Amino acid sequence: MRTKDLVIAGVIVALCAWAVISQLGTGPEETDARTSLRTIQIGEALDPDVTIRDLEGAPQRVGDAYGEKATIFYSWSTTCPCFPVCEPMVRESWKRFGPDQGVAWIGVAGEPEDTPGWVRSRMQDIGAAYPMLLDPYHRLSQRLGFDRAAVLAVLDGDGYLRFRGNISDDLRTPKHNYLLEVLPAIVAGTQPPRAETELAYGCEFSDPKPCPAAELLAPPEASAP
Repeated sequence: MRTKDLVIAGVIVALCAWAVISQLGTGPEETDARTSLRTIQIGEALDPDVTIRDLEGAPQRVGDAYGEKATIFYSWSTTCPCFPVCEPMVRESWKRFGPDQGVAWIGVAGEPEDTPGWVRSRMQDIGAAYPMLLDPYHRLSQRLGFDRAAVLAVLDGDGYLRFRGNISDDLRTPKHNYLLEVLPAIVAGTQPPRAETELAYGCEFSDPKPCPAAELLAPPEASAP
């Protein structure tokens, strides 16, 4: 009887564990998809049913966050040195093309080691105010073509990708704020003047090499007396 009781108890424990896991759910957003999902190309639609978690741990279906006229996804990392420099350009773009103009802004934290606490702290440090999603398994990043931080993907009002690239051509002395160049056309429902940019900066996710922006952000060397 003791052996039988132990077997029954073991079955009950296993069933309870299965029930708990079923309630918590691993969900599609918790499956590592960095090598299995197809990256959408310019002119293709993003699947609005892609679901990942926000900073509170709640599932977020990306289609529910789309803006009426455009949606801007911004790949994020707490350790990339580009963000304090890029954020003023982001704020400038937000003032002209923000939620009041039908444009949604969504940060996508794709560095697997970033925790909600670290992300919140870093956002506070640089004054970032847009909603943030956590994407450690790259369920969304892979589809948008984000393999590094500080990259933007802009969808039009119908969810089609219209622009992908960095926000500017240079960090130290930018001549172009690409967002301000493409958003007027995208919001108006017309073809933007450019669709992609050659990436110049942003830390690759989980890559220990220095950020490509390190040289751009280094203080200029003092000239010899």
